[in-house]
Amino acid sequence: MDIPDEPEWRKTFLIQLAWADMITDEELVQLLVKYEEKIRNTLLMEKEKKRRESYIPNRSSREKFLWEKIYENIF
Repeated sequence: MDIPDEPEWRKTFLIQLAWADMITDEELVQLLVKYEEKIRNTLLMEKEKKRRESYIPNRSSREKFLWEKIYENIF
């Protein structure tokens, strides 16, 4: 019998935040600033990808439309 895989924690930041009452105010600020920077960089990269539109599948007008809507909702 196979043992099931343990659950994957996808939001490490939320786990850290859940235990944030155990760290100093300075550490909490650092955690939040670091997270904000990571999100900001991710958004900048995604916006640049969209600007270049090299990643959007374009095999049909429908597919292009769907991918454009997906990316519009990311931002």
